[in-house]
Amino acid sequence: ASALSTRDACLLFGALAEPLVHLDPEVGACCHSACSDCEWRLPDGGYRFDVLKATKPKWVPCYLRRDFGDERGCHEPRWASALFPGGGEVTRAQFGEALAGLGFEMPMGPRGSVGADGGMPESAADALWAWLA
Repeated sequence: ASALSTRDACLLFGALAEPLVHLDPEVGACCHSACSDCEWRLPDGGYRFDVLKATKPKWVPCYLRRDFGDERGCHEPRWASALFPGGGEVTRAQFGEALAGLGFEMPMGPRGSVGADGGMPESAADALWAWLA
């Protein structure tokens, strides 16, 4: 197997990333303003968050579905429903077709852009398939 190019890695990230991620359902009504007296502040100074939102894709949610069971709702990542419809097994060909169908949106990051002309390269789909398998 050959190494994944930086461009192909960016194309994969731009296909899988989302501007929304559901994290910790135990966190209550947090205002996400980094208050110094926040009850969700960690001993090391960090914070626990429930839901994070951005204007551009920047996270790849590492869950198939997360339901908070309240007004914060349920989140099913686009990649999960596209790549593994119904939660069943898929063939390599189905996987590649679904991955290409996700499209590319430039994720949050440094200035510049990566052209997605030509779609998702088979080499990138092969690398992700091999990593998941």
